[in-house]
Amino acid sequence: MTKLSEKNSRHTRLGTAQRDSGKATAMKLIKTAHEMLMKGAYADFTMRNIAKTADVRLANLQYYFPKKEDLILALMHYVGELYNNHYIKHLKKAGDNPLGRFEAAIEFNLDDIYCLKTRHFFIQFWPLIAIVDNYSGKLLSEFYTPQLRQFEELVKELDANAEDNEIQRRANMITALIEGLMVVASPPGEKEQNTFRKNVLQQCLSIARGF
Repeated sequence: MTKLSEKNSRHTRLGTAQRDSGKATAMKLIKTAHEMLMKGAYADFTMRNIAKTADVRLANLQYYFPKKEDLILALMHYVGELYNNHYIKHLKKAGDNPLGRFEAAIEFNLDDIYCLKTRHFFIQFWPLIAIVDNYSGKLLSEFYTPQLRQFEELVKELDANAEDNEIQRRANMITALIEGLMVVASPPGEKEQNTFRKNVLQQCLSIARGF
């Protein structure tokens, strides 16, 4: 495991599960919730619907996750763990070259954004996170903190002389740019999309280098 992944690793919360069989059921419920948000609307994200889709009794679901908020938090950590594992995979392929590692991270994010299921999931998931913390923004900030830290480390590799507050500022700008693309319509046509992706990569690289 790389330094990056060790610092930002997450572990999925499995509710009240203690035994292996219970942990398997809890994970099944989390994965079902994940699938539901990639296809449906957050308004349909109810304990009853999740239990029915997972073919689990509602009482069993409530045993592992007494409140919907508990399941949302577990889903938040599960998604974070998935992305951390993806980052590990892509950065290993990129090797030790700072530029290659940075470009690999941006390309991974762009590939993810262009996935319709990903876009649908996050647009539905953001309101659920906001509801849990009464729209304070704390949970959303917690959710994106590992991504910010990952970009901070990648920016630091590109510009080792930059001050810490400057690195944080650049990482914030890159994250805002990437996540903002989640709600912006993709350019039509393969040629236009490729050009757009190159432009985004160049913009992110310019930000990272402080240009």
